[in-house]
Amino acid sequence: MSARDIEDVYDLTPLQHGMLFENLYAPGEGTYVEQSVLEFGGSLDRDAYWRAWQHVVDRQAALRTTFHWNDIKKPVQTVHRGITLPRTELDLRRLGEAERRHRIQDYLRPVRVKGFDLEARPPMDLCLGVADDRQYQLLSVHHLILDGWSVGIILAEFMRAYRDYHEGRDPELPRAGRYRDYVARWQQPDSTGSEQYWRTELAGYVPPAPLDLGTPPAADQGEVPYEGADLDLADLAGDIRAFTREHRLTANTLVHGAWSLVLSRCLHTDDLTVGTTFAHRPQDVPAVESIVGCLVGTFPIRTAVRPGRPVLDYLARIQDSVLSAHEHAGNSLVDIHRWSPLPPSERLFESLVTYQNIPIPEFSLPGEDVTIRGYTVDTRPQLPLVLMVMPGSTMPMRLVHDRRRFSAHQADLLLRRVRETLRAIVGTGRGTTLGEIDVRTGDERRHTERACADTVNLDLLAAADPRVAGLLRAAPGRPLRLVDQQGREVPLGAPGLVEVGGTPSGVWARVTDHDDIEYLGDRARPAVPVRAGAPDDEPGTPTEKSIAALMAGILGVDRIGATDNLLELGLHSLLGTRAINQVRDAWNTTVTLHTLFEHPTVRDLAKLVEAGGETQPAPRGHQDLRTDVTLDESITGTGPGAWTASPHRVLLTGATGYLGTFLLDRLLRTTAATVTCLVRDKTADDGLARLRDTLRSAGLWRDEYHGRVTAVCGNLGKPLLGLAEADFAALGEDVAEIYHAGASLNILPSYRRLRPTNVGGTREVLRLAATGRTKPVHYPSFAGLTEHPDPAVAGRELPLGENPPDVRNGYLATKWVAERMLDLANERGVPTVVYRATRLMGATSPAYWKPADATSEIVRACTYLGLVPDSDVPMPASPVDYVADAITALARRRESLGGHYHLVAPKPFSFRVLGEAMTLAGHDVRPVDIDTWYSELVRRSAADRDSRWDLVLAVVGAWKRHVAEGWREPGYDTSLATSALAGAVVCGPVDAEYLRGALTAFATVGADGR
Repeated sequence: MSARDIEDVYDLTPLQHGMLFENLYAPGEGTYVEQSVLEFGGSLDRDAYWRAWQHVVDRQAALRTTFHWNDIKKPVQTVHRGITLPRTELDLRRLGEAERRHRIQDYLRPVRVKGFDLEARPPMDLCLGVADDRQYQLLSVHHLILDGWSVGIILAEFMRAYRDYHEGRDPELPRAGRYRDYVARWQQPDSTGSEQYWRTELAGYVPPAPLDLGTPPAADQGEVPYEGADLDLADLAGDIRAFTREHRLTANTLVHGAWSLVLSRCLHTDDLTVGTTFAHRPQDVPAVESIVGCLVGTFPIRTAVRPGRPVLDYLARIQDSVLSAHEHAGNSLVDIHRWSPLPPSERLFESLVTYQNIPIPEFSLPGEDVTIRGYTVDTRPQLPLVLMVMPGSTMPMRLVHDRRRFSAHQADLLLRRVRETLRAIVGTGRGTTLGEIDVRTGDERRHTERACADTVNLDLLAAADPRVAGLLRAAPGRPLRLVDQQGREVPLGAPGLVEVGGTPSGVWARVTDHDDIEYLGDRARPAVPVRAGAPDDEPGTPTEKSIAALMAGILGVDRIGATDNLLELGLHSLLGTRAINQVRDAWNTTVTLHTLFEHPTVRDLAKLVEAGGETQPAPRGHQDLRTDVTLDESITGTGPGAWTASPHRVLLTGATGYLGTFLLDRLLRTTAATVTCLVRDKTADDGLARLRDTLRSAGLWRDEYHGRVTAVCGNLGKPLLGLAEADFAALGEDVAEIYHAGASLNILPSYRRLRPTNVGGTREVLRLAATGRTKPVHYPSFAGLTEHPDPAVAGRELPLGENPPDVRNGYLATKWVAERMLDLANERGVPTVVYRATRLMGATSPAYWKPADATSEIVRACTYLGLVPDSDVPMPASPVDYVADAITALARRRESLGGHYHLVAPKPFSFRVLGEAMTLAGHDVRPVDIDTWYSELVRRSAADRDSRWDLVLAVVGAWKRHVAEGWREPGYDTSLATSALAGAVVCGPVDAEYLRGALTAFATVGADGR
């Protein structure tokens, strides 16, 4: 992403920080992905439809926003200047209504499960389902960029733009408000006395135990854990509206009150908090009513549910609390929690009530039959229970529940209790108290008599455990009573605990909502929490102590134990970003936000730092590498695969890289061709000068190369390699072969960051190969991609399988996608040859070892420490000069086209061999075990900020972790390459003598770290 593509960059609001945290902490759970289906009757003008939506995207910054958090001090949101909206359509013609609904859900479900890559594209997916007599708009967005009110705004803008485009004119909509103005509002100090308000409102609050209605069935792995149960209030809607009008209450207040009453009975408490969400559009923000973005607030509403309290007083207090919270909406939920008496590990509330008041505009065209026939919304907030009242005359309710906590049956039961409670409330008189409201359903009332039958309960308990039977024999006829875990009596029939026998140890069983009793033994007793900071929890190692001090400063606490949960101490996305940046600065070690949230203790973090951190993985939950293996139809061979024994001109990418330098030299030596090199310089002359300097540094420059090397300025990360269309076509007509060695070789960035150059660049190289006369593409790849659990397949000179291996970093992921694209091009008639190497080692003819690559950096670290790892784990290697010789030799064989060759030394090297070579080369190093070596490098790098060991820590750390887990590289088959080369090019052993020659040359360029 270049600066020209960016329109604006600004901070996140506190609510956005929380959503980003949840997205990183629990990816793939589908939370905060808002999905809606808008059904149109009649026949839409589809061109006007898509033009209208593009117009909305062009004018609304929120729909062009991505989110970024890696390698920066705090997360930011970035507005792009232009985003082209894909025209995705779903064919629903000739299908019945049930099948249409099924197909629509088949489209929406994977979008929710897969989620959005928040860094790559704005989190929005729009699809138009086209049926015979109607159309369905399938809209999925992340709550980070839109709230419910904003959805209504963009729908209104879309409909106005559609009408204008349909009638042949350009839309003229009023200027929209700016979300950045709302974000800036959060930077201003609060002047409403909110801190004192919330401290007073929540003083003395003790949350009840989490709601437990019995063990739900196990959720299927891989499915979104949140689902919705639905129930409408059609038979009560009129009475509810009349009741609220008479008593000047809102429908939201009534539903909130009913839900709180049901919860209080289930939790056996008269003091609880329930969350509420409402639009937060401060009037001092310019044009706030027209701003599109996430402008909502979520706040706790504390309610006293005392049996003797009149129902109307109870509801009036809830409405007053909501209005007061609205007046103090200028603070985040994190701040409110901090002002409450609760520790960071406890939630202020586990459930939330929200009224989905999304304004859906009227839509009709004079003389047209297009109308809105229906609108449904599906949202999944990150809480165990969220009760939503949906728009509609029947007041449909939806309870979104975490299936890991509550079953569909239990969610349906709660909804039916809310309906029964609402029925009782609207039928009460002015003096009715809460204690007179029965929240149970009719089925539950009938079930109470069965559940209270002593013989049934006693028999069930006795059968559950022989200890129960013994207690019952010792105390025959003892009555049953329902109690909570504090021993307080609970009304019969309500879910609770049965105490039998009354012994000090207690025998407990849970009455469920079914006709059974689940014996719990002593598990029902509250666990005694382990005191934070117990002696055995003190940070022990120097790394643990340093990380504990670092995290205590970030979280603003006095001390942190080695196993304290950092999330429970208040770690969120903004503080997490600060933490991983400080870890990287202190230890030159990469830790991702996702990993920090998965392992949120000082001890785990210290182990990760001492093990080398991690490379940035390919994105989880939303990045399927297989979807990137695509070529458009223009990348197809136009005839027989062109090959020539004596090419007149070849193109080389990556000519200044390690392998590219030797390839350039070998192409000039072994052919008479002119070698054109793609360079990133401003001018061709600058590129030529850099190419000559690179060859000279490696000892490869010859005077006769003058005139045989040309440069063309381009960019692998751009369409058409950054060339003008005419220049791209001319290059495609002229060159006879392409050697594509160019790539970003950094293993630290994510797949997404490397994708434009490594994947997009390969796609454009293949496009060039199909432009003009079809020509071969020679591609250096990585042998490690052939790792496979099946020993019969692992390490073989075969095409890659259709499923990606367990790639360990973004770089390997791009190589897998690129190689699969080459195989696809070969099937289409564009000839390709794949050459797989492993670790590139220094050359001996002439002796040269490139500074700053992974292996040379490891050598420099060994010299810096005076230590070398004493490990004999084999590490296959590929001398760089052998790889270049083999590629240029195999390229001269027509039979090589379509082949996959492994260019690997016959005998692997090891750290132990490296230590022997360093000693032979005059380095004073002492062998130690690899853990000691690594820990010492971590310690020294933290003390010496001027020495950067990021690459070494990442490479060796990852390798060390994988080896400790039992991973070993396969033995790579080289029979095809050996047979094809027929002795013309031979690779000797990578032994101590070989390494000594390369190391001697390496030391002469001053890169030994001394």
